[in-house]
Amino acid sequence: TDILKLLKNPQYTQSTDAFDQYIKGREHEYEQLAVYLIYRHMANAPDIFEAETRGAFAVLSTMLIYSIGSALYAKQGHFSAEDQTELCRMFSSEIEYSDENIYVLYDELS
Repeated sequence: TDILKLLKNPQYTQSTDAFDQYIKGREHEYEQLAVYLIYRHMANAPDIFEAETRGAFAVLSTMLIYSIGSALYAKQGHFSAEDQTELCRMFSSEIEYSDENIYVLYDELS
């Protein structure tokens, strides 16, 4: 909850330019995250419409993790690989592996 509150604070979300420069060379982290989410969530979609929803979930999730990373960087002045790992772990436990939360998101995206 505290981390999500960062996204409501314009001080930390006005621009991602500094984070974009800081993260340069680590873009593969987000590419690999997106690939993982696509394979994990689209593989068992029952039909094309559900696959579309799950694809949107993968994109939204990757963008959300990037945005939170940018806000954390703006607040802390750094964002290590360990910070990235912890952020992904929190996302996974709170959203991805919570049936209630994930189905709410799927419903909103469909």
